[in-house]
Amino acid sequence: MLDQEIPLRIIVENAPSRIRWMSQLGAGELVAPSSVVGNTITFNFVVRAIHSKIGALDFRGAAVQGKLGERFVYLNSESAPDVRGFDRRAKIHLKSITMEQIEQLAKNPHAMLQTRFYGTHKDGGAACASVPLLGGWEVSPSVG
Repeated sequence: MLDQEIPLRIIVENAPSRIRWMSQLGAGELVAPSSVVGNTITFNFVVRAIHSKIGALDFRGAAVQGKLGERFVYLNSESAPDVRGFDRRAKIHLKSITMEQIEQLAKNPHAMLQTRFYGTHKDGGAACASVPLLGGWEVSPSVG
């Protein structure tokens, strides 16, 4: 039976300036990013990959939102008080993570799953709603 911790890294590329990004845990606890370098923001999470009651790949953990088959992670954004902006949430779907990727992680304890998305919406504010992933989820050889 599958029950494995999975390290995830989500990278927000080209985030608009003067926007604060936080990951959402549960119903509303917000956690600062792992790193911010210029307009690149990185979040690191650990989730659990399990087999659901119906045998499908599923995910659990404080950062995991949504129902079976539609799990995702929220990244919240908030503009600076002096900037006309928005308070938004970007939804990063987990459903494209494969069992093959989980198996690759089990073979390399230093590897992690990583994805990226473009952090600026067409209106110049922060990306929001279901964001398209740049290249999908990929196994990165090192958590460092």
